[in-house]
Amino acid sequence: MNTASVSHTRLLWALIVVPIGAWIVHLTFSAAFVPFTGDHPEYRWTLYAITVVTGVPVLVAIAVSLWLARRGSDGTVGGGSDADQTELLAVLGLAIGVINLVLIIAEGIVVPFLSSRA
Repeated sequence: MNTASVSHTRLLWALIVVPIGAWIVHLTFSAAFVPFTGDHPEYRWTLYAITVVTGVPVLVAIAVSLWLARRGSDGTVGGGSDADQTELLAVLGLAIGVINLVLIIAEGIVVPFLSSRA
């Protein structure tokens, strides 16, 4: 396996792992800081900031996944070639990215209401 192939494989897996990791960071930070911001409302801005900080890498992963999926799309389904595997992982990364972005945004909307009641 050559160096270009290894870095390409890492990029494809990063498109799947980064959105999940960003959502986990957002969820953990929000769960930890909601009680704190209930006692210290001047720090409520951190709940909005973490939504942006974790949403940006997910948007980048979605954009790269979309670019790879469109670039490799030849209209066929299945196959074991490198191009087919790249397209599969790109589409999977796109789906995972969109789902995790929705989760991050939904939590970003709900968390400030929770922090005002903590």
